[in-house]
Amino acid sequence: MEISNSVRFAFLLIILSLFLPWFTVSLSTSEHNDANGDFRKSNYKDSYGPLSITFISSSEVSIGSNVNGPSHSNDKTIIPVNNEFFDDESGSISEAPILAKMLLLKEKLLFSIILFTVALLSSSYSKLSTDPIHNIEITKTLFFALVAIFVIIVFGFLFSIHEDYATTYGLTLASVTYGDDNQFEEEIKMNLPFGYKSITDYDSAYFYYDGEEVIVDQVITARWHPSLGFLSAFSAITLLIASLIRSYNDN
Repeated sequence: MEISNSVRFAFLLIILSLFLPWFTVSLSTSEHNDANGDFRKSNYKDSYGPLSITFISSSEVSIGSNVNGPSHSNDKTIIPVNNEFFDDESGSISEAPILAKMLLLKEKLLFSIILFTVALLSSSYSKLSTDPIHNIEITKTLFFALVAIFVIIVFGFLFSIHEDYATTYGLTLASVTYGDDNQFEEEIKMNLPFGYKSITDYDSAYFYYDGEEVIVDQVITARWHPSLGFLSAFSAITLLIASLIRSYNDN
């Protein structure tokens, strides 16, 4: 099997996917006083990748007395994905299922990279071998196995990541109740691996304006989706499948 540029690029994409986040969840809240333009905003972003999990929070506040403009605060926490996720005594995941998902994903990607490397070396060796046809068939078999394994990795991740997240943190990302007796409830639930929704918590926040309390609404927005690492891996699969199809058609 001839190693085309698309195959080499797929190899680079798989390596790149190891260093990029595969799943991102963002939650933001905002409150705005229309009387004078005061506002409060908060943003939370969680990124889950094979090598690390990142939690980022930020806030922005603008009150009439802030002569220097809005005040900002930011916080970032990075947790490496390693075997410390496992309990030393029982061997079980000590933190949460989604952490196990990332640890297993890292191991699967490392195995795929090793298998890809073996397939590339096999292709190079077949050019020097006394039995090139036999070695070409071995190379094709390795690439076919690689594609099959990587399809399972990528699509298995796509269809299960939201369930792992829900098991860890709960299915409901945000909820509000409203009405005279709080008889109405609206929720943001992670039922799919990707989504976007905004809800309003009526009369739940306040500002002070001219010595009086001004009641305002709070808008809550959530979005979640596969990230660059997943897209990089998916692109690698597409390139590999196309290369295999071309290879079999040429023969």
